[in-house]
Amino acid sequence: MAKSLVAGGLAKRCLVQLSYAIGVAQPLSVFVDSYGTATEDRTDADLTVCARIYISAHFDKIEVLDVGVSNFSGKFHLCAK
Repeated sequence: MAKSLVAGGLAKRCLVQLSYAIGVAQPLSVFVDSYGTATEDRTDADLTVCARIYISAHFDKIEVLDVGVSNFSGKFHLCAK
């Protein structure tokens, strides 16, 4: 997820923390920290919303997406402020 946010141009550096519970497929919480490198006046909360909406964190479906950097930036354009 962090690589996707960086590749999409939303931050220059990023940490994503996910927490799961036994028997629950979706994460209970998602935390994003951009270390102050978020672009275009975005906040870490904005990045968290983008990560939840556009990147699947379903326990069985976590995988590396086979898309280019330009595709990520196109996908995340909806996250613009």
